[in-house]
Amino acid sequence: MSRITKRLEKQRVIHADDLLAEVELLDAYPHRYVFVMGYREGWAGLFRAVEVLEGRGWEIVSWTIDYTNGCGAVARRLL
Repeated sequence: MSRITKRLEKQRVIHADDLLAEVELLDAYPHRYVFVMGYREGWAGLFRAVEVLEGRGWEIVSWTIDYTNGCGAVARRLL
């Protein structure tokens, strides 16, 4: 099991860069919600990851954009 998969199982967190590198990571994800973590210097990466998720049946339900601590989005899989 990869470190990414372990983090997904334990914390329900995926880094935007990991998702962009392997867009199928959440295809077998058993939960309906996930937190997509970005970095303040990589907001564009977070936005790209969110666009990928939206194209794969997910919607964003909440954003966290904080210049000091980073950024992220809570995504929900549509049924």
